[in-house]
Amino acid sequence: MVIEPNLKPAIMRLASGQRLKRRKSMSRRSGQDGYFSRKGNLWHVRFYIDVPGQEKRKRLSIPVCPISGPGKKTLPERIRRAKEIINASRANSEKHFNRVEAANLGLTFGQQAERWLKESQSRKRKPVKPKTVCCWRSIIKVWLEDLGPMPLASVDNLAMKELVSKLHKAGQSPNSIRNVTNVVKMVVASAKMSKARSFPSQVEPRVHRHATHRSGGTEHAHVFRRGG
Repeated sequence: MVIEPNLKPAIMRLASGQRLKRRKSMSRRSGQDGYFSRKGNLWHVRFYIDVPGQEKRKRLSIPVCPISGPGKKTLPERIRRAKEIINASRANSEKHFNRVEAANLGLTFGQQAERWLKESQSRKRKPVKPKTVCCWRSIIKVWLEDLGPMPLASVDNLAMKELVSKLHKAGQSPNSIRNVTNVVKMVVASAKMSKARSFPSQVEPRVHRHATHRSGGTEHAHVFRRGG
């Protein structure tokens, strides 16, 4: 196999950088262009893609075009076709990256949302009415599908801004947007509450309630009362 010399050095550095043992982040990746390799009478593009259950990315080698004869492409045409192949594989997709990271790291927003819905109905103190749960479930299905596969820890302010922008573009009213974002806040808050219940010795109820009131967490408490 012969590696074509007309390659970008940055891509080669990216490939070698896979060996660094640190938490993966899509923000540290500038996007792959891939590089060409010669196999028989075919040019292949080689690139890396995240796969579930595997820390290191998998290297793929996909045929681009013949080296000679019918179907042969110029270098600019090969580069353009290689980008199409990489984009089609979703190797540079943040959504794909989030799905894989969620599978590798554990709990996702969707999993916590389902747990939250069940606990809201089954809890002994002020269980939520089935009609309210049905409304929440509908919101999750219609508007929060993209958040479902994301790691719960990744549902941050940036994710909320993108969600609000999406709702605005869809023509949703301010009240509808508030209802959707409140569901997201309640799902995330429920995970924190579950963690606190799991480690009661680390939580002082009086101080916690006071801190929550001052930090703006009161909004979540009001949302729960309105929902029930």
